[in-house]
Amino acid sequence: MKLPRSQGDPNKHLLSGFCFLVLFLGLTVTSPKPSSAQNGVRIGVTLGGISKASIVLEHFLNGNQSWELTIGTWSFKEVSTAFVIKRYFLTNHLDTNSQRPIHPFMGAGLWVVGQKLEARNLGLAISAIVPIGIDWNFPFDPDQSCNDLSCPSGHHALGVSLNLNRALVVRRPNPDDDLPLNGRLVPLPAIYYRFLLKH
Repeated sequence: MKLPRSQGDPNKHLLSGFCFLVLFLGLTVTSPKPSSAQNGVRIGVTLGGISKASIVLEHFLNGNQSWELTIGTWSFKEVSTAFVIKRYFLTNHLDTNSQRPIHPFMGAGLWVVGQKLEARNLGLAISAIVPIGIDWNFPFDPDQSCNDLSCPSGHHALGVSLNLNRALVVRRPNPDDDLPLNGRLVPLPAIYYRFLLKH
C-alpha cells in the first residue's frame, strides 16, 4: 500500500530545482571564460526535446553564454515552453593551429507545459530541465589571426542535445487524480537547425 505524499513534497521539488539552477549559474559566472561559440541572436526550429516541433530564439550574452526561449507543441492541444540559460565550452581542436566549429554546451532552466480541455481544469506541469549537447556552425572559415579560437564561425548551425528533466509541480486536468510526482530523470533527445539573425 502506497502512502500519500505530504503537501510539503512539491515545495521540496521546487527548492531542489531552484538550488540546482543557482549552483549552475554560479559556476558559469565564476569559471574561466572559454572560447566563443557565437555572438548575436539566432532563431531556429527543433524536433524533439520539450515538444514534437518547436521554434527557438537564442540570444548570446558574451559569446559563450546565452539564454534560450523555446515554444512548441506535441499535438496542437497544449503549449510547451522552456527558458534555459546555456554555457558553450571550448571548441575541439587537434593542436594549437587547427580549429573546428564544434561547441559542446550545457544548460539549466524550467520547462512548462499547459493544456486546457473542455469542461476540465487547466492541466499544468513545471519541470527542471538540463540540456546537454553539441553545436556545429557552418560554413566555417577560420581566421588565422585568432589565436584564442574565439572568432565567430558560420551563420548556420546544426545541433543535437539530450534534455534531462525532472517534474517539480504537476496540476492534472482531472481534480480526482492525485497520483504523486514521478521523481525520475527523463531524457528527451532533440535535433535542431538555427540561423544567425543578428551578429
